[in-house]
Amino acid sequence: MNEPAKIRIEAEFDPETYDLLHDLAEAAGQTDAAFVAEVVRRFSLSEADFLASIEEAEREIEAGHFYSQEQMERWYEERVAAGRNG
Repeated sequence: MNEPAKIRIEAEFDPETYDLLHDLAEAAGQTDAAFVAEVVRRFSLSEADFLASIEEAEREIEAGHFYSQEQMERWYEERVAAGRNG
């Protein structure tokens, strides 16, 4: 099975950041490049999920599906009170 094509980019790091990423890559048994690629991939997936959740929340708000500040405060106070009494 063929491995997908890779795209090469360059990045500059201050010495402290490079030393940190190098040590982490070494501890993970990876090359610096493989470690950076994995970190960027994980971060990108996390950011994409976060942005998708914001977009979904905005659609819910536009559809009128939301709670007022007062409703949320009441809900929170009920949860706190239930925790003290239960």
